[in-house]
Amino acid sequence: MDLDFGLQGEGCAAQVAGEAGSLAKRAHYKILAGHPTVSVSKYMRSAAIAGDLGTLMLKDTSGHDVEYEAVQAHLTTGSLHAINGSKADAELLIVHKPKGATDAVATGSVVLSVLFRESEKGSSTFFKQLGFDGADNVHEAGMTFQAPESVDLAASVAGALPGASYAYSGSVPVPPCSENVRYIVLAAEQLVGAPQLAELKKLLVKHTGGTIKRPLQARTLSNSTCRQVEANSLEVPVMESTCAKAGGLSSACWAEKCDLSPVNVDSARVDKSQVGGNLEDMMRYKVVDQATVKPSTYTLDVAGNFGNLLVNGRLFEAKKLSLKAVSQHTFNGTRYAGELVVEHLLFGDSLSAGAHRRLETEKPPAKTTDHHEGHLAEHAEHHEEHDGLHRVLLSVPLALGGESALLRDLGFASQANKASIRDGNSYKVTGPVDLAAALAPAAAAAGGWYWYSGGPTLPGTCPSWGVRWLLLERPLEVSIEQLNALTLQVSGMDSTALPKPGAAPSISKGFVPEDGLEQPGGCDGEAVRYGKPSCWKAENPVCGSGQAQSPIDIETSAVTKVGTDSFLAKTSWKPIAGLRVANNGEYLGFESTQLGYSTIIGSNGFPKFYQVTSVALRMPSEHMVDGKQFPAELQVVHKNQKTVLEFEDDDVLITSFLFDIGEESKLLRQLLPETVPAAGSYATIEKPVDLMWALGPALDGAFYKYDGSYTTPSCAEAVQWAVFETPMTLSMEQWQAFKAAFPNPSNNRPVQPRNGRAIVKNSMEEADAVDYKFFLNREMGRDKRETPVGYIAFPIIGTLTLCSVVMRAIFQREDPRRREESAGGLTAEATTIGKGYSRM
Repeated sequence: MDLDFGLQGEGCAAQVAGEAGSLAKRAHYKILAGHPTVSVSKYMRSAAIAGDLGTLMLKDTSGHDVEYEAVQAHLTTGSLHAINGSKADAELLIVHKPKGATDAVATGSVVLSVLFRESEKGSSTFFKQLGFDGADNVHEAGMTFQAPESVDLAASVAGALPGASYAYSGSVPVPPCSENVRYIVLAAEQLVGAPQLAELKKLLVKHTGGTIKRPLQARTLSNSTCRQVEANSLEVPVMESTCAKAGGLSSACWAEKCDLSPVNVDSARVDKSQVGGNLEDMMRYKVVDQATVKPSTYTLDVAGNFGNLLVNGRLFEAKKLSLKAVSQHTFNGTRYAGELVVEHLLFGDSLSAGAHRRLETEKPPAKTTDHHEGHLAEHAEHHEEHDGLHRVLLSVPLALGGESALLRDLGFASQANKASIRDGNSYKVTGPVDLAAALAPAAAAAGGWYWYSGGPTLPGTCPSWGVRWLLLERPLEVSIEQLNALTLQVSGMDSTALPKPGAAPSISKGFVPEDGLEQPGGCDGEAVRYGKPSCWKAENPVCGSGQAQSPIDIETSAVTKVGTDSFLAKTSWKPIAGLRVANNGEYLGFESTQLGYSTIIGSNGFPKFYQVTSVALRMPSEHMVDGKQFPAELQVVHKNQKTVLEFEDDDVLITSFLFDIGEESKLLRQLLPETVPAAGSYATIEKPVDLMWALGPALDGAFYKYDGSYTTPSCAEAVQWAVFETPMTLSMEQWQAFKAAFPNPSNNRPVQPRNGRAIVKNSMEEADAVDYKFFLNREMGRDKRETPVGYIAFPIIGTLTLCSVVMRAIFQREDPRRREESAGGLTAEATTIGKGYSRM
């Protein structure tokens, strides 16, 4: 700022708040011994040193002493400040933070400014100690080099401290320009030799591209008043100007919220009790062809379908990326220049949110005329929408360095897009955005990753489920130019809150705890709840130790055999009326042994009749296919019919049908009555339920078979699963009606490891059927004995011989004499008629 005291207007004169030279007794700077490292900062266009540089004692608004620690000193050519329009030739900025604070972010910092004037005869001890001795050697050094001697900061500022000083509340002089800095500008200029100044300039031009700083900011405000400047003040006020300008959106103005995030990851205190998992196996991101970039109050958000994250068997969809200047999380106290956050929602949550918007009948919120109130309302609405959802946030620190390919793909190089971000407008990105490739260096890094259960890092409601954080330790590089494109309403520093004292959740390194996605608490009464599957093994050990558990992710690349079976040919289902669809608290379905059966040839070659005993509807699906989860799964449970009334629980066949969002399902219309029954109650389906007709399109298609288990306790590994490939459809309204009664994640077990189990397609792996002539029962048969030919011919021949003998024995010829007598002598010319004769 130009400390111009010649302006005409209210508050333009410097307000005297103390005596000149009062700082001299309150500054206790030190010597940085040895050969401290000097670093060239592209960010500040300065040569800087860091370390324990001493303290400065100031006062708060109540007059109490507050000690500030000097942690950095930046030396630059061309001053940032001017007094009455006159700029100095160089400036030293000594950065302080409150004693004991992790850093100056959000708590505010104090910068003591020392001005230098070029002199042909004079020289600066401080310049010389950093290596700028006028010999024109330092500018040949790299971005970092060792100072030739110890740096005595106290001696360097001793000549300026006894004079007057001017204090005002301002901002960081470079983007993101957060307004949480208290400047104290010493009026007495120090001398620096022209060769020293030229040497510093050459170094900065070589490594930072120049020495030009941000233009001087005027003291005059829009209402013709002047920003307050206090002469010789020791007071550090609360940065009310930041709160006022940002409409209360700055972190310095946030009310108390969840107080669980962000955290500082202290590597000495994290849980390393389990072997680290492979993060790359969990990350299932994909290249997207289009995305929408939209500035929000605190972050630059990118909306798109970026793939999935599989955590403890549950699928989380990556729907949004958020970019923020100044990292929220720190690692061993180190804070980075920025942070990339990938937001994942539990599968079904985003679908429910979409359905809610689609079914929304409420009027939109009334528009407010106040700009800042409007942003606050927008932000509150954003968090209200997310309350009750299940989010996993993957966080990656961003460090200044080379250009980020991801940000380049998001259009950060375009001047038009930069203008859109600055003006708060969204823009579309067309072209490949490869999140997996962008995160690969950090995901594969040896430094590892961390997991903890926390809360949101921005103000708003606290989700009842909380927020799960997955922190990658290795930073990704981003250029200063790309970071500077994040010109949002609230700067990075102003939107970064520090960890609260005592807020230290358990942090695990390299693994997600078994109950990492569950609500805290014990297992009492939780034995069969889907919300706490880690409790199942307490009463059913196989749920935790079994090697053939269900459901699984069916990887089609792992199919070991492809057959030609049609399951429809094995099915004999029939329609049944009067079924009772019941809500058992875990799923919706019905039980009946009158629905028919499926026939499978058993290992002994005889048919096994699997009777339908129950039908269960789950949303979302329990099974996945190639990492894809479906909105619904209908499971038809069959049990081997040992006798007419006896079914075997340890010999089960379950046929599984998957559903996508689309047209309404007439079958599910029957299973989802207008009012879903409350837990423990039922509704009667009056019309017949015809599974064969309703599921025929899938039943006649391809299916995947594998051996698994029940997906509820007891988790017994006694199930043959047939998962059909062709999905059916249900409507968004049907999904919404079901999820109103069974909110996530109360309706499906997480996918389990496959453990090398075989997956076959279009085959139930039946044994060859036996070819007996007749069966004695379902499990026994025999062929008829073959009869020798003689056994058949002998009776026939005997019978014919007997007939001949009998015939010969009883046959008599007619006596001619009797015939003539009977004819009356007319035989010679007679024609027989009947038994008599007639003459012709």
